[in-house]
Amino acid sequence: MYSLSLFMIRFLKNKNYFSSPLIWDSRLGNKNSLALALIYAELNEYESSQTMQDIRNARLRNLVRHAYANVKLYKDVFDATKFDPVGFCNEEDLAAIIPVSKSLFRNYDRGDTVASNIDIKRRREGLTSGSTGEPFRYCSDSAYQNERSILSRRVWRWAKLDYAEPKIYCSTESARNLWPNMTFLHPHFIYSRKAEYIKIIRALRAPAIFGYPLSTFELLWMLVENGVKDVQFKIASFTGHAVSNGIRKFFKDNFGGEVFVYYGAMEIGSMAIECAEHYGMHIQEENTIIEIVDSKGRVVRPGQVGRVLITYL
Repeated sequence: MYSLSLFMIRFLKNKNYFSSPLIWDSRLGNKNSLALALIYAELNEYESSQTMQDIRNARLRNLVRHAYANVKLYKDVFDATKFDPVGFCNEEDLAAIIPVSKSLFRNYDRGDTVASNIDIKRRREGLTSGSTGEPFRYCSDSAYQNERSILSRRVWRWAKLDYAEPKIYCSTESARNLWPNMTFLHPHFIYSRKAEYIKIIRALRAPAIFGYPLSTFELLWMLVENGVKDVQFKIASFTGHAVSNGIRKFFKDNFGGEVFVYYGAMEIGSMAIECAEHYGMHIQEENTIIEIVDSKGRVVRPGQVGRVLITYL
């Protein structure tokens, strides 16, 4: 079911909000784009694979040419490898682009790594999680925040959970602004402050808990260890690590809910999420291309293990 009536959706389509991904991109950042992003995301869930590929290719072509024209770092990389952004056509041409890295960005002055044509008021500074080394500071365009926010809500919507309901987040407070109505329980103090944590969890009656699987499991195990039997959750949403069947069963048996996994990064947001079938994850195809590549950057065959290479649109 869509969030708005079919009449409203037809009206918005007639207004050309969604007639092409580039027109949609030009609308981002407007005061109404949060509501429009929700409609756009829901409509895309019913589109064909070919339509989604056409959306990605249009955004990708635009992004590559934008980067070459406005970001010195990318212009230098493209020129050094004799890559032609004008002749770039689709995802199959991605192999011709040399992947960039944090170390490459650190070799440039800050002003040479951001787009010169984006108003400084739209720049938002962020910090990577640092899971593969020292955290890296980056800039993003605030106009895309609404789309990013809406796509990150899919895991809640597919789990049939109201986005605004109370949630427990077993983590540090670094992600405080990502979700509304969150209560943070720092994993470092699970046992030293267990009486306080148990009291908070009982009083809150939150239907959802999320965080990294192992630290959140430790919090849940503490509840079981201490005989807490009056706490139930509808869902647990985990990210950051693979989730074993044992953790899924433990959560279901002790707290009555289902586990939903999502894959993401601080600088990108949610990239792939699990639905109620619990059989793999759906890539957020509107704005993310995920490739599995070998040590030389070549896409591996299905079933082969490789490195995850991400292109964010």
